[in-house]
Amino acid sequence: MRWWGKVIGGTVGMTVGGPGGAVIGAGLGAVADRALDDPPNIASGDLEAEGRFVDDEMGRYAELVFRSAVPPGAIAVAHIETRRGRVLPAESSFAKQGQFTIRQPIQRGVVQFYIPFSALKYRMRGTYVLRVNVRWSATGAKGVQELGHAAFAFDLPRHRNWSQVDFLTPFIGVCGLVAHADGDTHPKVPDLVGAFFTESLQLPAQQLTRLHNL
Repeated sequence: MRWWGKVIGGTVGMTVGGPGGAVIGAGLGAVADRALDDPPNIASGDLEAEGRFVDDEMGRYAELVFRSAVPPGAIAVAHIETRRGRVLPAESSFAKQGQFTIRQPIQRGVVQFYIPFSALKYRMRGTYVLRVNVRWSATGAKGVQELGHAAFAFDLPRHRNWSQVDFLTPFIGVCGLVAHADGDTHPKVPDLVGAFFTESLQLPAQQLTRLHNL
């Protein structure tokens, strides 16, 4: 009944103050209509946040600091969009329903995550949009509430083909350091490490040679 407040307000305004009063009364009635019909929100629209970004050869580390109040238990859901609002697709490890998605908890107003460039599927380098939606579910609530969003300009370099082995190179290096922590290791250890990655990651054949070399 979004029109009922306008009718009452306009009628009362006309009675009291003539045509001018009718306009004012209708305006106040419209405000009342919206107050009755729209569900209450803790916050909506833009959230004030500061973005800090650091690049390496594989991607970009992001740290977002929210200046707007964010309740405990809130999560950040991040997407990369074109300027027309189309969410970029991504490799399956970084996608939900085919679209690039990162979900991370917000702790004390700060959220951190890493975006590997080659996991994103896009054609041209240039400026895109990092959009972060903040969501929260109250204890005992049935649904999730959208608290607001923040957006940042996000430059992407020339696209490179995705390689899961390249992405995991630092982790494979850590495995090598651990294996040699007590000096020389058993000759079978490299084969065991290689077998673990091969079986758990189900890598395509063209990446197996690089994995074994590492």
